Amino acid sequence: MMKLLPKIRATLAVKLYSYGLSQKEIAKLLEVSQAEISNYLRAKRGKLLNIRIIDEIAKEIYETKRSLSEVLCKYCPKIINLV
Repeated sequence: MMKLLPKIRATLAVKLYSYGLSQKEIAKLLEVSQAEISNYLRAKRGKLLNIRIIDEIAKEIYETKRSLSEVLCKYCPKIINLV
């Protein structure tokens, strides 16, 4: 799971940015620095994942404004089964 986390964050950053959130807001929700979000959005860090579960996680984070750590555990079994 730890090897997947940068990819999950990168994909979520792109999704949340497409919802209109600022880099600062995304950084707070994903519990990383704004500079890291900038790197994710410029594709300098983390490769993107193309799995439906990431869309669900992004939607939940966006709608509830809960952090990644608050939301991720709910989805861990689904993510692990995909890998």
